Amino acid sequence: MVMLLAGLALLASSEAFQSLLGRAVDAAAPIISTHPVWGAGLFVVLSALSAMRAFFSSALLLPVALQAWGKAVCALQLWLG
Repeated sequence: MVMLLAGLALLASSEAFQSLLGRAVDAAAPIISTHPVWGAGLFVVLSALSAMRAFFSSALLLPVALQAWGKAVCALQLWLG
């Protein structure tokens, strides 16, 4: 178990993995802005993933989400995720 946690920590701290996550978030931002319904679904899924995985955060999408839907809807979507 300790080896698994150490491996996951090493993976999460690697530059390549962080770069991959950054590209995924960058790819999601235009979808959220352009397609409100699909973007909302994607935001909820990414928020749920953020809650389940310590090394992933949907916080980078918050400015885009706030601009697209406003504070109340964004808070509701975060709560759903």
